[in-house]
Amino acid sequence: MLLGQVIKNWFWDSYDNLGRLIFYNLLWFVLSLPIVTLPAATAALFYVTNQMVTQKGLEVKDFFRAFKRYFFKSLLLALIVAAVSFILYQDFRFFITDRMGKNWLSFLGAGISFWMIVFWFLMQIYLIPFFVSRNSSVFQTLKYSALLVLVNPLRTFFVLLFILVIIVLSVISAAGVVFLMMGLTSIMQHNLLVEVIRKHSGGDMEGEDRHAYRGWRDIIKPWE
Repeated sequence: MLLGQVIKNWFWDSYDNLGRLIFYNLLWFVLSLPIVTLPAATAALFYVTNQMVTQKGLEVKDFFRAFKRYFFKSLLLALIVAAVSFILYQDFRFFITDRMGKNWLSFLGAGISFWMIVFWFLMQIYLIPFFVSRNSSVFQTLKYSALLVLVNPLRTFFVLLFILVIIVLSVISAAGVVFLMMGLTSIMQHNLLVEVIRKHSGGDMEGEDRHAYRGWRDIIKPWE
């Protein structure tokens, strides 16, 4: 089952890289404080977690190289995401608060707007992982993120719920936002992207079962 594979790989990738996840999440948090650097810091974090998931070499300087490389492209992507989100929200709000009467057209418009917002939220699951792992343009990122949602709506929805749980728990604990939240969610998003592309490409790619023979014993006695 693809979703089970995603969760399994997420767990072991997070477990194996816990120390580095804490470090890079803290670095992301600090560099995100000026707000204008938030998109680049997020892209840089997703870049290094992609290196973890694909088991490639990783150094601290890779984070700063990615920060510099994706600074302007990630800012453009963030502005587009913010603009579309605002338009969709205003569109939904217009139909909900339509003062010309609650006729069937208003309800139809509200329903369409609602599902467009849901679809847009689901696209965010693939947006940054695809952007950094494929080094794609902003247009390609948006196009393929939409296509991936269309062919994997339920799996994407369940991963979105999983990520929301991580975010809520991180916000409640406060410390989770600083030390783990974005690192854990990015690991999950990368694993979903890898498995989905692997499934639809018909090949193994980098999405082979990297943790096929690992179980709870490896947590209790990792040295064996």
